[in-house]
Amino acid sequence: MIEFAFSQVASHLKASSTLKKILLKKIAAKILPSGFDLTRKQGFSIPISEWLRQAEWNTFMKDILFSKEQDIFDKKYLHQIIKNHEKGADNGNRLYGLILFTLWKNHYQLSL
Repeated sequence: MIEFAFSQVASHLKASSTLKKILLKKIAAKILPSGFDLTRKQGFSIPISEWLRQAEWNTFMKDILFSKEQDIFDKKYLHQIIKNHEKGADNGNRLYGLILFTLWKNHYQLSL
């Protein structure tokens, strides 16, 4: 049904060499507020480094990384990068990766 409806739309309203979704944007412009941004989607980042310095997330991180199930990463190394992170070093992405890996490993009950 959608294919049929879209086949009835003139080509110049579908896309051009520089614009995509022309008809959709024209319809959206009539419905949405004038300040609404119709540009391409963009990714965004989260403030993981700051979050892991907050007490609640810091405790969660340590509970995961120092649990008895976590038997892969060197505890001394973990203490060092966490300590450096708490003092201002930006180890947020590294720690986040270690947390996610540990949670994934535990969830699937893997032993490496």
